[in-house]
Amino acid sequence: MEIAEIIDKAKVRANIASDYALAKALGKHTGTVANWRKGKQHPSNEEAVQLATLAGMDEMQVIAEIELRTAKNEKKARILATLFREARSRCDSWIMRVRCSTYRNARRGKRKRFTIEELRRIRPKF
Repeated sequence: MEIAEIIDKAKVRANIASDYALAKALGKHTGTVANWRKGKQHPSNEEAVQLATLAGMDEMQVIAEIELRTAKNEKKARILATLFREARSRCDSWIMRVRCSTYRNARRGKRKRFTIEELRRIRPKF
C-alpha cells in the first residue's frame, strides 16, 4: 500500500476533508504531509503510528510498508520483505492457535473468547 493511500484512508476514517486538516490533526506542517504524499519525504515510525491509528490499520504493517519503500537498495528491500512476511505468518499462526484454543475452552465453559482487540494487545514472544 502506498503512503498516499494510507493518508487517504486516515482522512476518510477520521472524517478529515483536506491534507491541511490532517497535518493540523497530526501536529505537522502542511508541507510535511504534502511531501509524504509526493514521496519526497517519509513519515518517521512515530508519525507512521499516528497515521495508522487514524487509518484504523495495524501500526506494524504501516511501519513495515514505509520501511520497504525507503529501503536504499534491492537487497535490503528483499531482506525486509522476507522478515516482515515471516513475522506476519508467525503472528497470524499464533493468533489462530489462541483463537482455536479459547474457542474450545469457551465451548466447554472454561473460559471466555478473546476479542480481536484483546488479541492485538497480547503480543507473541519470539
